[in-house]
Amino acid sequence: MHRIVFSTAAALAVMLGTTGAAFAWERGPGASDQNLRYSRAYVEKAVDMLSHDQEDYGGHRVAAMNDVNAARADLTAALRYDQNREDAALPAVGSLDVASSDWERNQHHSNANIIYTRRYVERAIDMLGRDRHDYDGYRVKAIGELRAARQQLLEAIRYR
Repeated sequence: MHRIVFSTAAALAVMLGTTGAAFAWERGPGASDQNLRYSRAYVEKAVDMLSHDQEDYGGHRVAAMNDVNAARADLTAALRYDQNREDAALPAVGSLDVASSDWERNQHHSNANIIYTRRYVERAIDMLGRDRHDYDGYRVKAIGELRAARQQLLEAIRYR
């Protein structure tokens, strides 16, 4: 009985491993480029949301903006490094829950904006972390800058 279970588990593991490799191969560089464009679109949304906020949060919002802008520059450099014509157009990224342009930025809305912006940064980090292409080191550098921005946004949340 144990041999049957072990054999079945081994066969299942081999099957899942080859299926996963096939899906990874199918993604190819085109899917990676699209992932990079979507990540950059999330970063653009974060830049937009932070730039319309007036509260400084003890300097943490400005520090996060600097980190996000550095990541945006690195993602742009990564797209240029790849030299794909499609990379010039960024996909549209909708709002997670509400449009930032609809808000009057009182303190409550300003606090909520920091939380929403952190979600965009998290989404970009997650997408970039799953990508297997290096783009001459720009992808990894952008991840580091986005992690720094995420920490600054967390500090901004704690500040209030």
